[in-house]
Amino acid sequence: MAAFADWANPHHPWQLVRVKLPAETCTFGVGEFTKGVTVSVRATGQALLVRLWRQFQGTSTDATEKADLGFALWERRHWAKVSAVEAYFDDLAARHGRRNPTPLKLRRLWQEYNRGRNYRADRLRQQRMKRLWTGCIEYNREPRLFHTETPLEPSYLQYSFEVLEWTPRKSDWVAEVTELDARQPWHNYWTPTKTSLKAP
Repeated sequence: MAAFADWANPHHPWQLVRVKLPAETCTFGVGEFTKGVTVSVRATGQALLVRLWRQFQGTSTDATEKADLGFALWERRHWAKVSAVEAYFDDLAARHGRRNPTPLKLRRLWQEYNRGRNYRADRLRQQRMKRLWTGCIEYNREPRLFHTETPLEPSYLQYSFEVLEWTPRKSDWVAEVTELDARQPWHNYWTPTKTSLKAP
């Protein structure tokens, strides 16, 4: 479970998906905001769009950009079912005792991961719905800021309207998710990858 929560690890399944996504935007230009150029948290227009794009891609240039939004997009496709995890811990505690350090440690790890996951999911909703999607329509008598097709940018994972739940059955969640993705590739490949964009 700890390895699953360590999304910054270059061997994490999310990172392996991230490096396959196009490195450049496909539906808009970045203009002067090339890699490494800091974009203000109060940015608007193209600067805001580039800032959001970086975060949805899972990259950031400074402490104010949150690379975990890319992980949050991936996480929506690999949503460990809360009731199943809690039932597993209850069963473990019943078999080994409620004060046994192993179930207690695992439950603490889960609670920490789940709290972070919920925080990321809330921030992702805010950034996608409040900033990106409303920027693509006329909203509150304000003209749209971005092109209508911008939310469909193929260089980051798309926002799934529903989470795709899975029930962990092994202690090694990373290996299990890797197997799941091999059997059900739509968890990650809603958009083309670099290899599928190459000419034959």
